[in-house]
Amino acid sequence: MKYILLIVIVNIFLSPVFTDFSEFNLLIDIFISGCAIFNLISKKINKYLLYFLLAFIFSAIISLTKPDVAIVQLRSLIFPFLFIETFKNTFFKHKNFFIKSLTIIFLATSIIALVESLLGYNLIVNLNRYGNDFYGIHRSRSIIGNPIDLSHFLILIALIINEHVPNSKFKYFIIIIGFAAFFTTRSRGPLLAILISIIIIFPWKKIIRYLYKYILLIIPFIIFFIYNISTRFQNLNISDLQYDLYRFSWLISSIEMFFNKPIFGYGPGSFGGWVSINYELSPLYELYDISTFGISSIDMFWPHILVELGIVGTMAYIFYLKRAFVQKSTNALIAFYYVIIASFFSICLESPLVLIAISLLFIYEKKDNSNLLHDGSF
Repeated sequence: MKYILLIVIVNIFLSPVFTDFSEFNLLIDIFISGCAIFNLISKKINKYLLYFLLAFIFSAIISLTKPDVAIVQLRSLIFPFLFIETFKNTFFKHKNFFIKSLTIIFLATSIIALVESLLGYNLIVNLNRYGNDFYGIHRSRSIIGNPIDLSHFLILIALIINEHVPNSKFKYFIIIIGFAAFFTTRSRGPLLAILISIIIIFPWKKIIRYLYKYILLIIPFIIFFIYNISTRFQNLNISDLQYDLYRFSWLISSIEMFFNKPIFGYGPGSFGGWVSINYELSPLYELYDISTFGISSIDMFWPHILVELGIVGTMAYIFYLKRAFVQKSTNALIAFYYVIIASFFSICLESPLVLIAISLLFIYEKKDNSNLLHDGSF
C-alpha cells in the first residue's frame, strides 16, 4: 500500500507541472519501479531473477543505454514480480472484493463485445489512435479498445475466475459468456495460443472426454467460431495482406540484427518495444532502414527481447519467468504457456493489462511467506 500512497502524493503535488500526461505517466513508472526495486535489494531475491537483472544491466552497460531508458524498459519485464511482492498481502485481505469486481468487469466486457458483434459496430471505441474509422471486417473491442488485447483480457480473467471462484453453475455460465465474446474478436494468434496451451497441459483422452461430455454446449460455439474466422479470411484482400507484411519485415530485420549481436544484444529499449518508439526513438530503425508504420511496437515479443538482450538475457528471462511464476495450479500453468505462445504473435508480455492479470494468477497463499524470495519459486 505504501507504493500506492506515494503515487497519490506525487500525483497531487507534481501533476500540474506536466502538460503532457504521458510524460508524467512515464515518471510514475520509473518512480514506482525504483521504489519497489529499492525495497527488494535488502532481501535475498531468488537467484533466477538475480541472473536476469545481471544480464539486463550488463547489456545496458556495454550498449551505453541511457539509465532512464533502461529503467522504463525494465519495469515491464519484472512487473509481475514487483506486483506480487507489493500487493500479495492486500490481495488476500480483500480477496473477495477483488474477485467480485473482476467478475463484474469481465461479464460487462463480454456482454458489450457480444452486443457489438450482433450490431456490427463498436459501441465505445470506434476510432483508431489516429482518429480514423477501423477498416476491414468487424472485430469486437468492447471497453479494452484493441481486439487482441481484449482476447488476452478475456482468456486470463476467465482463468482467474476459474482459479478463485468456487465451482457453481453461475461461474461456468460467466466463463462461457466470456469465451463466446472471445470469438467475436476474431483474433487468430490468441486462439492458437490457448489451444496449444490446453493441449500441452491436458492429456488427449481428458480433452476428448470433456468434449464428449459438453458436446451440446460446445457445438454452437464451434459453429460461431468457424463462421467468424472463415469470414475474416474470406474478407482478406491484397491491401490487407500488404499491410500485414509489416510483421514479416520486422521479423526478417530482427533476425539480421540478432545475428549481428547475438550474445548481449543492442541494449534495453533499443528495438521492438514501445520504449524504443514512443519513449525515445532508437537509432536502430534508421540504421537498418526499418519503418515503424506508425505502430508503437513490432507486435512480437520474442524478436524484440532477443535483439535487445541477446541470447543470454533472453534465456535468463525465460528461466526467471519459469522458476518464479509457474506453480502447480492448472489455471496458472495454462496462463503461463498462453502468454509464452501468444508472445510470438503480440507484445503481450509488455502489456500492463496482461501483466496485471497474470500476476493475479500467480498470487497464492503460502504457509511460510518469509521464504518467498529464497527458494527460486512461488
